Amino acid sequence: MREVTKKAKGTDKASNVLAFPLSKTSGEVLICKATARKEAKDFGMTPDTFIAYLFIHGVLHLKGFDHSATMEHEERRVMRRFDLRRNE
Repeated sequence: MREVTKKAKGTDKASNVLAFPLSKTSGEVLICKATARKEAKDFGMTPDTFIAYLFIHGVLHLKGFDHSATMEHEERRVMRRFDLRRNE
């Protein structure tokens, strides 16, 4: 993932998630499980829940969302829809 991040973003580190549109109706979401597992606790989630969140985050980027309060609202809505919760 580090090499992919370097090519895509010019950053020499592994991103937790990257989303690449392939066409108007399709794309791919890459998730670095090792990075996600390390970061999950910082986001108050189990590793599996955080990986699911990253997938949602990537798909929203493919749908045209940029980082914003609107995107965060949509992430929360989808997380609730699939009963994914932060650690309590």
